[in-house]
Amino acid sequence: MVDKWTLVSQMVADLHREIADLQKSYEHAKDTKAVSPGRMQSRYDTMGVEAAWLADSLANNIEEKRRSVAALQSLNLATPKHRVVLGSVVGIGPEYGDAEAYYFIVPSSGGNRYRVDGVPGDVLAITVHAPVAQAMIGTSLGDYVDVRRDRVDADVIKVIA
Repeated sequence: MVDKWTLVSQMVADLHREIADLQKSYEHAKDTKAVSPGRMQSRYDTMGVEAAWLADSLANNIEEKRRSVAALQSLNLATPKHRVVLGSVVGIGPEYGDAEAYYFIVPSSGGNRYRVDGVPGDVLAITVHAPVAQAMIGTSLGDYVDVRRDRVDADVIKVIA
């Protein structure tokens, strides 16, 4: 059995580290804007304007990461084991053989791989908007899904947790 709480806590910890790094960059961009001259010294002097744009972009990114943390923390992990839904951990592989890929379907912040006890490989966090997640959502254990991984065109749902 896969401990989805561990997966979520790993993802939230990663997001908090990213937020801290972004916050440092944001503070630096704000400071750069503050120390730049109020008026452009020449037509090529765009440091203050660019620092302001960077600070705005970083602030938006920080807010997006915070929304991702909230979405992950409010995720219902008591998902049904008979059907793939948001919050499911899914293994897929050939019809006769072991699962070759494991996915954790989350509302946001997909793209990272995580090691979890009980899973022989890495679990890739994917958002519900990812094509592979769209192919799997609503399927059941043993269903065929078309995910076009490597050389395999169709795989079978192996594990749902």
